[in-house]
Amino acid sequence: MLTEKYLKSVKSIDGSELLLSDSAHLKLRVYKTSNGSLTFTWLYRYKIKSKVYKQRIGIYPDMTLAEARAICVELDAKLLETNEPLQPTIQRNIRKPNCNSVKSLFEQYIDFKRYALRDSTLHKIQKAYKAEISKLDNLPVKDLEPSIVLKTIINRLIEENSLDYARYIANLLNRFCEYCIDIGELKINRLERLNRAIPAGKARHQPSLNADNLEGELKELLSMIKTKPLSSQCLFFVSLLTLLRPSEIVGIQLKNIDLDNKVILIEQTKTTDGFKVPISPLLQYWLETQITVRPVDNEFLFSSKTISGHVSSDSMSKLLRENGYRDKLVSHGIRSIGRNWMAFHEDQIPFSVAEMCLTHVVGNEVTRAYFRTDLLEERRNAMNMWSKYVGSF
Repeated sequence: MLTEKYLKSVKSIDGSELLLSDSAHLKLRVYKTSNGSLTFTWLYRYKIKSKVYKQRIGIYPDMTLAEARAICVELDAKLLETNEPLQPTIQRNIRKPNCNSVKSLFEQYIDFKRYALRDSTLHKIQKAYKAEISKLDNLPVKDLEPSIVLKTIINRLIEENSLDYARYIANLLNRFCEYCIDIGELKINRLERLNRAIPAGKARHQPSLNADNLEGELKELLSMIKTKPLSSQCLFFVSLLTLLRPSEIVGIQLKNIDLDNKVILIEQTKTTDGFKVPISPLLQYWLETQITVRPVDNEFLFSSKTISGHVSSDSMSKLLRENGYRDKLVSHGIRSIGRNWMAFHEDQIPFSVAEMCLTHVVGNEVTRAYFRTDLLEERRNAMNMWSKYVGSF
């Protein structure tokens, strides 16, 4: 059985996830986020007709061990009575507030969502509330009008050209109003079309090298990189030779580097899970070099100087900013360098292969239902060609 003393002592874990057991039904899921910090989620595990169910019931330490055990007892009794799968979420201490202000109801909304959303999503909602929505705290929710929200929050974000964030706030308030309707605090959602007041804006592309002078600009960039510390060179070349996203690069774990089969397993990308990146000879050289220069021996390839965690996903962009590439190239734009080069070699690298090298989704939903290969060997050929080109400088 678990104890509060033991739970408070858990500061790091091996791997990205650990499941601790308090009883046959009560589990605590410990998850390591992309920046190396830990989140703790209580799970109620049960079985009906040989099928295993896991239900999220709370977050530790917001919900203590004793409280989680009490809820577990309640669920045991309910399960024994119905022998049916339980509702997807169990709420604790949800009380109707004494007033119907935006503040009190939004706090209730967050509490309602607490056990249904990922921790990162919940944190994003809380951050948005603190930064923007709290400006409406004392307003009765029945008085929420588009004109008030526009004047108080949205118009300023539009002026700052924070259009995506303005749309996020508008959509969040829309969902909040739908919740208020569900609990009887509102009769109509007047913010349903609020996001229509926000301009679409222009598509923004990540700064990258000029495709028309790719060879010259890449040669100049590599000359600069080769003057930097070895650890910075490793980060750059692993980025350039894998074409992964910055967060995927810094999250690479040693256990997922298979030098025998020449692949790196990325457990989760923006578009897929379990993606294999082929290892070219030049990439293998930089991987092995980085393993020898890591400041701390933990599970990450690009370990930070602390005992756990990895370097920031902004590390590469920071290096570029400090060396003359501000507004010219960012870490995400490194992917465009490789994609542009592949576009110049379409006779040897088909479009679908080039797109999958960047873990882009190819085709529509119907096409993907039948096209289930990861084109690993085709991507290996493409990445070997790209690697030889990079190594020619």
